[in-house]
Amino acid sequence: ALGSVTALTDASGAVVERYTYDVFGKATILNASGTVLTASGYGNRFMFTGREWLAELNVYDYRNRYYSAALGRFLESDPINYAAGDVNIYRYALNDPTLFIDPFGLSANPCPCSKEEYEKQARDRASEVKELHRIFGTYAGVPAAQTDELDRKYPCTASGSPTDIGKFIEKTIPLMIPAPPGVPAWVSAIQKALSFFLQW
Repeated sequence: ALGSVTALTDASGAVVERYTYDVFGKATILNASGTVLTASGYGNRFMFTGREWLAELNVYDYRNRYYSAALGRFLESDPINYAAGDVNIYRYALNDPTLFIDPFGLSANPCPCSKEEYEKQARDRASEVKELHRIFGTYAGVPAAQTDELDRKYPCTASGSPTDIGKFIEKTIPLMIPAPPGVPAWVSAIQKALSFFLQW
């Protein structure tokens, strides 16, 4: 599905994990050599449509309600009920996740861009975000003004767009960068976690 995380790289850009999904989001995690893993070896929790995977509960957090990839449906009724335009208030993306997305667990939206256009904008945006992290500091995050500018420049990846991948990119890139030289890994992990939660 559009906006799903398909790979995780290390600081040098080498792929360390790959992710594939069935049509409703059930993930298969592969290490760099293609061996199937039971969980991410790097603690990656952002998966199908860029949403957070809560492994302990076996569900995705779609902000307004939880989604079960195993069942292919939400576990709670739609908070906006029938205003979402669907008579089934538990259904995910009108039961057609190849053509629709539901980034907030509220209503299905048509995918905003072609796959090719989305991928191009996501690559271009990621390059700019990497440069912004170099300028502002890895753990500082991307200032709101720059995020707004990136949203205007790359609308397929804009935060608040149906894919809502913009803020995901800015918030998670710092979490994927290893500890700086001389900084113990546990200190770096705390800095990254605090940076993530303070920015969100």
